[in-house]
Amino acid sequence: MFSVFQNETWTYDYGTNAWTNALPAGSPGRRTIFGMAYDVRADRTILFGELDNATWAYDARNRTWTDLAPANHPPWREDNGLVYDPAANRIVTFGGLGASSFLGDTWLYDYYELPDAPPTLLAAPGNGQVMLTWQPPASDGGKPVTGYRVYRGIASGTEAFLRSVGAVLTTVDGGLTNGQPYFYEVSAVTAIGEGPRSREASATPTTATVPSPPRNLAATGGNRNVSLAWEAPSSDGGAAIEHYRVYRGTASGGEAFLIELGSGLATTDLGLTNGVAYFYKVTAVNIAGEGGPSNEASATPTPIGLLITANPTSGVGPLTVAFTSAASGGTEPYAYAWKFGDGDSTASRNATHTYGAVSTATTYTASLTVTDAEGTNATRTVAIIVNPVSTGPPPAAPIPVWIFALPVIAAVLLLLLIVFLRRRRRSPEPSAPPPPPMD
Repeated sequence: MFSVFQNETWTYDYGTNAWTNALPAGSPGRRTIFGMAYDVRADRTILFGELDNATWAYDARNRTWTDLAPANHPPWREDNGLVYDPAANRIVTFGGLGASSFLGDTWLYDYYELPDAPPTLLAAPGNGQVMLTWQPPASDGGKPVTGYRVYRGIASGTEAFLRSVGAVLTTVDGGLTNGQPYFYEVSAVTAIGEGPRSREASATPTTATVPSPPRNLAATGGNRNVSLAWEAPSSDGGAAIEHYRVYRGTASGGEAFLIELGSGLATTDLGLTNGVAYFYKVTAVNIAGEGGPSNEASATPTPIGLLITANPTSGVGPLTVAFTSAASGGTEPYAYAWKFGDGDSTASRNATHTYGAVSTATTYTASLTVTDAEGTNATRTVAIIVNPVSTGPPPAAPIPVWIFALPVIAAVLLLLLIVFLRRRRRSPEPSAPPPPPMD
């Protein structure tokens, strides 16, 4: 049984299963029956109740307690509950033992007047230095950001205060050792105080330079996606390419950071809108940092487009027909499935099929279904008409041979007539008989 109340601050590391006495420079007064809750958004542990009825915040990263001294607070109490409401981002306290009786009131505490953590902290190594860049916090808590605090360590999670800078978004940490990794965090500061730290970023100073841009970026539209492929930079800057960064926009020159990949040379951007043009650039990153952007490439996602042809589309059976197809859009590779309408089928892109002889004219419906890599499909059909062998009209009666002699006979008769007439014309006419003698 303790005879003296304590005001020590201890922290527990679950990973190592160890308690550590934080030994902060200042701390709340000694107390025993009070409430504590961790404010996730503010990255602070809030203490309230008992003794001086004060409200304190503990920053485990910096091992510091701060007396928040809110203008309005609950009346004195002890043995009260204290919890954090993540939906409302508020600390809630209820009840407790007051100065003369139990209490049943509910109070909310809004600590988050501090600025948000700066997003997207980036660390770019150089020769004996690291350049840090970040973005301003999404919320400044109602007060303008007056500066930033930079923290550095030589192992992940060991960052300690390095320096304060003004209301800028970049700083250079110089005088470092090449080959030694450095880890950083940044926090924003307003008149209210210091906000939570950013996510950790690390870099290793080096004599290497950033790589040149990736080459020959190409974009191919699919069904609600775009496939990207590129070639490695012509120079890696003297250090291996660690990863690539892809930038995307819906207007030329308007690309923004999309995703960071490994060292592969291709990726597919999914979940896009068909009919919208997308523009891309890619950069390469080595230990020295990010190089310049590649050429811009664009593509428009489209559903599968499919054209088929058949030659011929009609004829006498047996009829051999050549089928061809052209697919576009969607996501390659494609799977093909022909059905010729007579029970036969094939899985080739183009096909030749022979329809058998028929006794009456028959129409077959040939179809092709193309399915892309995402399972989206398109189908087209074409009609093939197969006719029976034609029997024709009954043969005509044979023509008598003598009919073919008629022209010759006619010609001979005509010739004889002409000869007769000519001879008659040449013969002298007989003279008249002399008159009888006169008596």
